[in-house]
Amino acid sequence: MDEKIKNSLVVFAWEEGKVSLPLRQLEELPGNSTNPKSYDYPVIFQRIEGATWETVVENPDPRVLKNMIREAKYYSDQGAGAILTSCGFNAIYQKKIAQEIDIPFYSSSLLQISFIQAVFGEEREIIVITANKDSLSKEHFAETGTKDLSNVTIYGMMEECQEWQNINSFERKMDLDKLREEIVHFSRRISKRHVKPGAILLECTDLPPFAKIFKEETGLPVFDYMTLANYAQSTINIKK
Repeated sequence: MDEKIKNSLVVFAWEEGKVSLPLRQLEELPGNSTNPKSYDYPVIFQRIEGATWETVVENPDPRVLKNMIREAKYYSDQGAGAILTSCGFNAIYQKKIAQEIDIPFYSSSLLQISFIQAVFGEEREIIVITANKDSLSKEHFAETGTKDLSNVTIYGMMEECQEWQNINSFERKMDLDKLREEIVHFSRRISKRHVKPGAILLECTDLPPFAKIFKEETGLPVFDYMTLANYAQSTINIKK
């Protein structure tokens, strides 16, 4: 057992060199899943060979799953406290990976939906905001424990924020000020569209840096990758 790994939080991230310019910009923001400054505790980052937007979000690749299982077993054997992933679309692998290791595996912030439903009740709406609505399937929800989507409304950043449409560019940077402005207007649209909302759940791990905007503009509780990571950490290192 590796003492440097023991009880650590491990975050699986996309393959080095396969991340677009806008995504690299977002990674520099506090709150992003792959930014060490997002955490008040040590985190180990593990890049997964073959993991990219295409192989995780658009067309889940069995080879990526195989590589994730291999790395998960290694960190489990070395005494890691828990494993998370830096992309919510890994939800589709939740059960397959969790059953292979002896430590908690948190694939996606979507794991929090059943908790939110219990807290707020079935009549309150849960607003899920994802990076790409077309790629988020019922299977992603089912794998993370949510089969009833009757009170879940899904919004896609691709459809709601024009600047987000450049997310996969390797040539053009994103205008972050424009993106923030678009998120403000998006949040206001949410407030107007929903009569009885309960909470917002940010599926995308690049959105926590903007969680404060969603909170301030809608007045709703916001759950995201960081609330999940902090919860996972609290179960590992219990303060007296």
